Amino acid sequence: MLEIVSRTNVSKKLLGFLDSQDLPKALLMAFSLIVPIVVGYGLNHLQLGIYVALGAFLVSANDIDGSIRLKVIGLLIATALSMGVLLLSFYMPAAQWVALPMYGILIFCLSYLSVFGFRASLISFSGLFALVMSFSTLFESEYHVFFVVMMVGIGGLWYALLVLIRYFLFYKKQMEFYLSEAFELTSQLMGIRSELIDPKCDRKRLLTEMLDIQSKLTTNHEVLRELLIMNRRGFSNSSFQTIRLNVFTDLVDMLELAIANPVQYDKMDLIMRTHSRQLTDFQELLNAISRRLRFFGKNISRTLRLQDDDSIRLLMQKVSKNIASFIPKADNGVESTLMLTNYQKYLQNQSDKVAHIERSLKSGNVATKQSRKRDDSLRFLTKQDYNPTIIIENFNLQSPMFRHSLRIAIVSIAGFALGQYLDLDNAYWILLTIVVIMRPSYGLTNERSRNRIIGTIIGGIVAYGLILWVNNHTFNIVMSILTFIIGISMLQTNYKTAAAFITMQVIFTFALIEPNVAEIIQFRVLNTLIGAALATLGVWLLLPTKEISTLDKSLLESIRANRFFLLELSRYYNTKVKKPEYKILRKKAFLSISELNSVYQRILQEPKQDKENMDIVYQVVLLQYSFLTSIASLGSYITNNPTTPASLMFNRAVKYIDSNLTLVEELIKSGQEGRNSTISVVEDKEKGREPDIESIFTINNVEQARKFELEESHLVMEQLQWLSDLSRLIPAHIRKIKFEKQRFLPEVFPG
Repeated sequence: MLEIVSRTNVSKKLLGFLDSQDLPKALLMAFSLIVPIVVGYGLNHLQLGIYVALGAFLVSANDIDGSIRLKVIGLLIATALSMGVLLLSFYMPAAQWVALPMYGILIFCLSYLSVFGFRASLISFSGLFALVMSFSTLFESEYHVFFVVMMVGIGGLWYALLVLIRYFLFYKKQMEFYLSEAFELTSQLMGIRSELIDPKCDRKRLLTEMLDIQSKLTTNHEVLRELLIMNRRGFSNSSFQTIRLNVFTDLVDMLELAIANPVQYDKMDLIMRTHSRQLTDFQELLNAISRRLRFFGKNISRTLRLQDDDSIRLLMQKVSKNIASFIPKADNGVESTLMLTNYQKYLQNQSDKVAHIERSLKSGNVATKQSRKRDDSLRFLTKQDYNPTIIIENFNLQSPMFRHSLRIAIVSIAGFALGQYLDLDNAYWILLTIVVIMRPSYGLTNERSRNRIIGTIIGGIVAYGLILWVNNHTFNIVMSILTFIIGISMLQTNYKTAAAFITMQVIFTFALIEPNVAEIIQFRVLNTLIGAALATLGVWLLLPTKEISTLDKSLLESIRANRFFLLELSRYYNTKVKKPEYKILRKKAFLSISELNSVYQRILQEPKQDKENMDIVYQVVLLQYSFLTSIASLGSYITNNPTTPASLMFNRAVKYIDSNLTLVEELIKSGQEGRNSTISVVEDKEKGREPDIESIFTINNVEQARKFELEESHLVMEQLQWLSDLSRLIPAHIRKIKFEKQRFLPEVFPG
């Protein structure tokens, strides 16, 4: 039985690998390298072909998912930077005592580009990789330096051209891959929600899994926004993209509905323990929604296979019938009825979204949603700030990126000097190992170091054994290409395996030109071990940065995003005028909680001695998530139902919560200094200032009140009370976390 399960898991992983976006990228990269080399060999100019292939390889890291425009711009900048770095390196002074400091400054500057975000960090890596490769024997040729650099530049342009061709030929496949992933993740989310309402479930584990899935969904949605909005050709003449945009909008709404309808599990458990029929009905319906979403994801490109399925509709009817016949206990009858009715509405809304997605995919109806203007759509994209002042603001030892740039510069120079002192063959592999391994996150760095060492040793042993066993020139060529494709395609998913295959590729390649394979393996492993050891020691001893030091930045962004989201919701409740800012600020709040959860996950990867106050950090993340779900729940009801005018007490309650969150922001920015005094200010200002939440609605005769007024009063009072409680709990927990005082923290503005 275990063997069958193991084989099934392996088959799923293999199918997932073949269907992923990593394999096509690896094939494209292999094609971009092989063609120049083959052409160069055929024209009797193999060296030039290698230079062009190297140029393509240097910029290939910038081929990431998202907007084709940003991707091409990144490739062009990486090409120009690589050419400039190679040119500078070739004209460095010969004297080591002069060259070493200059190399150190250059490495620092290249690494420091990462302050401008993820895409900039990839461009930075291209520059660092070009600098490392300038030390290799590849550039020892009779060609002029400028000509060599020009060939490398042509290689970068060649790769950018291939990326453009791939986009115009296969842009639908990439879009459908991420839509399929969105369906799968949303399906998993529905499945977990089904388990969570069971009173006997492991709730802490399931809540952690749900947070992780929601973070993955948020990341997936960001990629889809770029693909569906920035890549829209003409914005109105592509029915394919318009349909996908409508489907994507429904999936985003499903995520919002899930977040906006948190279950008060302690109260729900009391109901479900005595009403197992409702529990079974809810779970069956959620599981049916989950299965249907997974089916959509698997058949996104084969809409003709979408056969009718009435299971969701029939189960929804069954749920509604059972809720209508629900007889609550007298002590909490109204509250229990409203809770089950609200949950029934949530399930009905999710079912409607699934039905709408199915209609869109089947009929190709592009008129189901109004067409968005380009300017309004672009506002939903997350834009990277490239203001030059960021360079100045981060130029201090309190900035993690400054410390990382300084660290990698010092360690790289130490590795270069050690290689020169020991007179090692191919000593640039030490630098290559340092550049590849070193990352800002300590936990990730430690894990990459270990995985690279293990992978390199395994790859060396396997490749050496195969060469001794087969010893065939054609076999070495085929294995060199195959191991390269597999290694590159697994670089983002399994670093240990990727390191093993890349090491095998290097050995098979050198076996083609160097008969002494054992010596190649020896120096490859030795240089890798030296580089990994230096990188690990550098992270441990040289300006160490704990991942928890970045918690205050993410926490501050999350609190501000939630505060602005609440204020925009209050504006709508008062004016009843809906603006795009509501969804934009909602998206920012979702992104900020996703980033906060990612920081928490990275803290978990750190060594045990560096995991300070993990229980408190976990509680803070849950509090922030609860705060967001409460605002989203309030917003979902207010924006989708008729409501009474906002009362004075409602506005007072929002102002009270806003003031508490503003004080929490000051608490975080104050750092460790002044912590106690700041907390006392928060506590003093809280005393006697909390409004009477229950007085927001005054319904004299409950029996005669309209149904929607009862629902509104119950939901608004409940959520405002919860938000008020959370706004007091958050500072109490934050006080227990030891933050490092930061001089520069981000400003977050609404809109």
